[in-house]
Amino acid sequence: GASVDVITAEDLERQQITYLQDALKLKGVNVGQNGGPGTLSNVFLRGLPGKHTMLIIDGVAVVDPQLDYPLWSDVVTEGVGQIEILRGPQGVLYGSNTIAGVISQFTAIGGETENNVRLESGEYGTQKTSLYGKGGAPDLEYGYSVSRFETDGFSARTTPQSAGQPLEDDPYENTTFNVKLRASLSDKTWLDVVARSSEGELFTDGFSSDTVGEYEEFERNTGRIALNFEFDNWAHRFGVSMYDNDIQRYGSFPSSADTERTLIDYRSVYTFDKATQFIFGATADEADDGANEVDTNAFYALLQKNLSDDLTVTGAVRRDDHDLFGEHDTYRATFAYYLADNALFRLSHGTGYRSPSLDELYSSYAGGNENFRPADSVSTEFGLEVGVNEAIDVRATAFVAEIEDAIEYSFSSFTYQQHQGITEVSGLEADLVMTVADNLNVTLDAVYTDSKRPADDGSGRMQRQGRVPRVQAGLSVDFGWTERLQLSGSVRHVKGAVENVSGSLTDFDDYTLIDLRTSFQMSSSVNAYARLENASDEDYETARGYSTPGRAFYVGVTSSF
Repeated sequence: GASVDVITAEDLERQQITYLQDALKLKGVNVGQNGGPGTLSNVFLRGLPGKHTMLIIDGVAVVDPQLDYPLWSDVVTEGVGQIEILRGPQGVLYGSNTIAGVISQFTAIGGETENNVRLESGEYGTQKTSLYGKGGAPDLEYGYSVSRFETDGFSARTTPQSAGQPLEDDPYENTTFNVKLRASLSDKTWLDVVARSSEGELFTDGFSSDTVGEYEEFERNTGRIALNFEFDNWAHRFGVSMYDNDIQRYGSFPSSADTERTLIDYRSVYTFDKATQFIFGATADEADDGANEVDTNAFYALLQKNLSDDLTVTGAVRRDDHDLFGEHDTYRATFAYYLADNALFRLSHGTGYRSPSLDELYSSYAGGNENFRPADSVSTEFGLEVGVNEAIDVRATAFVAEIEDAIEYSFSSFTYQQHQGITEVSGLEADLVMTVADNLNVTLDAVYTDSKRPADDGSGRMQRQGRVPRVQAGLSVDFGWTERLQLSGSVRHVKGAVENVSGSLTDFDDYTLIDLRTSFQMSSSVNAYARLENASDEDYETARGYSTPGRAFYVGVTSSF
């Protein structure tokens, strides 16, 4: 009964994607960014800010404990086998930060040995170098990637520091290492090991104008080890995960932050028969910013039942026990029914929540409050998926959600506030995939979203959620001119977004972005490619006062061995 999008390794290669957030745009997810590569970005899944979406990379929740927010902008996709977008509240299985959904990224492992080198160069002095691959040996599967990204960038802010002064470029560099191993200890026992490290430097700008000398250095590390074993129809997994984020900021207001999150988890899957599965799990989560620590323990259970060949239902419950606000319950139920062999009807209803971040609880400069309660949500969605024929697939999903007690930062009081009201979100998602010919594929997607939240002034007025477009629509065409030459292009139109600053709403201009791509298989092991982003040189904004890239040309080559 869940709404799930999948982005494959082939999709990422064909679209020449470097960063996860750019892949999400292919599926109608809006991204607002405060400037060029590496700058702070916000992913709006189903019309809600990124703090309501969980990001998981190879089983590790990549959420900064201090802000309780994924740092979307520097997650690279080299060596990735698959990305999954699980829409709607997923609090039962994943806990906090899942009101809008869960995005999971998986490293490709196993199979035939394959190694790849990529070199890319382009606009804004951009250079990209990477080595990635996967393979296996007896009792071992592996996947890895090492990538280096550098760019001179462009000014994050559109306003110069003083009249007549030229804007300063904001460089960015990122080096990411990732490895995933699966070692078989016996026929029914295996060990998963994951390690990921990302470090670099980002020049930034001030709150209102281009600024010289403001920059930060960052280092983010994640790791996980999990033991899996099976007894007949009963599977078990014990895992330990860690996430560490170290940031040093320099310039007018130097500061540092070192935050850690440790998660211990257990999950079991008991298969009664082919039609019935029972899942039970428990987690212990510790978040620490060096000065404060919060622990959360949880238990959950899910029952999945195939009532017939055409009908599947699930029911799930979860209880979290938080250091400060105590016990909190969530639930979820889904229904999936095949109306015909080619038509699936989906229905789901459930709740979610988001715990206050360490910053929201304890911050002295932004009005942290230990009495803040978790934000609660209730959501319902229904969808229809139809395979019209072997060449055409259509999918549509309608959803509605309400969030109570959401915590937001108020730019009028410069403090965190817990809204005494309900955030309301509703919308419709639709896509169509057509195989026009063996060498021609066309994809259409469209999203309508109405997202409103209580005003910051406590008046009870409802205002539109900032940076959430009313309408997004995309068209993507992939054409194999020959077996060696591939051509593709995409058009994305964004309409009806507003910026909410200190309770005042201003409209963004609607915009249309055109991207063109080509690749040529020079030999069995060498592939050359090129792309033209924002081909019409559209002038647009996704965050008020922050720059976006103009027309940009990139070329690259990959070699496999």
